[in-house]
Amino acid sequence: MATSSLDPVLVGNPRPLLALWTAVLHRALLDYRAGGKEREKVAWWLTTRDFLAVCELAGFEPDGVRRAFSVGRVPQD
Repeated sequence: MATSSLDPVLVGNPRPLLALWTAVLHRALLDYRAGGKEREKVAWWLTTRDFLAVCELAGFEPDGVRRAFSVGRVPQD
């Protein structure tokens, strides 16, 4: 398996990865707020294993994130 020159940085510093996955949740929140089909897509995504994986990678509890969506905000890290 090939390695990247960024591997040592990411292994020693998980903050960029946490920021990335938190940004994914934030984008989903913006799409959810947009309403219409975007909201429907996000509502479906909130029930998937992909959503669970993103929450884990971002360091958030999935049920807490779902509650945050219901009130229109995502927890900050």
